[in-house]
Amino acid sequence: MPRITPALIGAAVALALATPAHAQLTSPIPAGTIYLFSVVGVMNQGGLGTYFSCTSTSALAQTVTVEVFDGAGMTSGSGSLIVAAGKGARFSTQAAAGLVTDSLLASGSIDGGGTARILSTDKKLLCHAFVATTSGTLPTMTPLTIVKKLKQKAAN
Repeated sequence: MPRITPALIGAAVALALATPAHAQLTSPIPAGTIYLFSVVGVMNQGGLGTYFSCTSTSALAQTVTVEVFDGAGMTSGSGSLIVAAGKGARFSTQAAAGLVTDSLLASGSIDGGGTARILSTDKKLLCHAFVATTSGTLPTMTPLTIVKKLKQKAAN
């Protein structure tokens, strides 16, 4: 009969008690990107979705990434687009009547306590975020506050 050593038992206990790794709002960002904005109040359930509209003010194309997190901080979805100089892009947690989306974030259910972060390869980016109804011909929209990285300094 094989002998179980105390070190093996300790390793098994440590693995059993370890929390699963997941990205969070404060997780390291991918190499080559700049953390520009955070958004609070993200939701994706009950006929409501969150929408992000960003416009490049750069003379060069840039890659823009939106990552959404649920209320527990778990990654819920993400998407990246190459945005040409002076052009815009729209990201969303779900499709909605009357709203055009360039990147669907494949988000799971988020109850309103979610967050998002917006990353880019260039600092020259303007963004707006809002929650909207997903049915009907004209969605009802509510703006969300966007802050610089993790600092509450925005005027909206």
